[in-house]
Amino acid sequence: MLNEAQIFWSNLEKIKDSLLLTDQEFAETLGLSYEDYLKHRKGAFFLPLNCVFEFSERMNFHFEDLLKQEFKIKIESSTGQTMLPERYTYATYSELQPVKNIISYLEMVRGFRAKVNLIRKFNLTDEIFNGSEQKVNVNLISDIVGYLNNTYKFSDKEYKAMGQQTPHVVSGDFLKNKLTTPKTIEDVVSTFFEECTHLFDKNYHYKIDSIIGNHVIIDAIPRKHVLEEMKINSTEFGNREVCLTRMGVISSMTYYKYGLNSPITQIASLQNGDNTNRYLMDMTPFKSLGRASRSKLSDSKTIYQ
Repeated sequence: MLNEAQIFWSNLEKIKDSLLLTDQEFAETLGLSYEDYLKHRKGAFFLPLNCVFEFSERMNFHFEDLLKQEFKIKIESSTGQTMLPERYTYATYSELQPVKNIISYLEMVRGFRAKVNLIRKFNLTDEIFNGSEQKVNVNLISDIVGYLNNTYKFSDKEYKAMGQQTPHVVSGDFLKNKLTTPKTIEDVVSTFFEECTHLFDKNYHYKIDSIIGNHVIIDAIPRKHVLEEMKINSTEFGNREVCLTRMGVISSMTYYKYGLNSPITQIASLQNGDNTNRYLMDMTPFKSLGRASRSKLSDSKTIYQ
C-alpha cells in the first residue's frame, strides 16, 4: 500500500497544475533544486513525510483534505476532540485571548486555509473556545508562535500586529468602559495595567516600573506560583515572539482612546537571563491629543464571543 508521501509524488502533476505553477516554480516552492525535483518526479526516491506536510502548510492547504478530496483517501484525525493536551492545560492561568488574536491576524494576512491549518494542528475546536473552563498555559502560545515562525517566517512587526488585533477580537464593553473614561494618557496606561491585563495574560505580574517624561517602563514578571506549579525555568516565559505579541497587546490599548497604537520596544528579557520582560512605551504621540478621544471601537469586529 502506498504511503502518503508516495501518493503525493505519484500525483505530483495534479497538485502542481492545481497551483498553476511551472516545474521550476514548483521546485523552488518545495525548496529543491530543479535537478533534484526531476529525480523526485521520476520516482527515483521519495521525500520524508514531514516534508510533504510542511509543504502543504506553506501552501495553505491541508494535506488531509487533499488526500480525501482529490484521491478519495480517508485519514483518521483528531477532529471532534473537545480537550486540549495536558501539556497545554496544566497549571493554567491564561485565557484564550492571545490565541484568538493570532488566529484573527493569520486569517487576515494568510487567508482562511491558514487559519484552518492552525486550528487543526493544535485542535482548537469551537468547544474549546466556547467552553467556560478552557484555559491554557504558556506552552500553547509558545508552540503556536514556533509553528508560525517555521511555517511563515513572520517579521517582528507582524508578531506585534497579532497582539494589536485585541481591539478587533475582545467582546463586550469592559475595555471600552475602562479605557475611554480616563482623561490623560498616563491615566489610560495606569488603568490598563491595573485593571485590564487579565484579559490576555495571568502568567505574569504586569506593573509600571516608572513614568518619566513621555516614557513608561513596564515590567512583566512571571508569577512565582505559576513557575512553581509548572516546574519550569523563568526563561521559558521570555520567548521572543511571544513577547512581541504581548508588546502588540500593550501598544494597542491606546487604540481604544486615541485610535493609535503605542510605540513600544523591549529593553530586557527573561530569555536573556534578566529577571523580567521589560518594555519601554513612548507616550509622545499622544501628548498633543489632549483630552479628545478618537476611539474607533465602532469599527471593531468581534471574531469570537
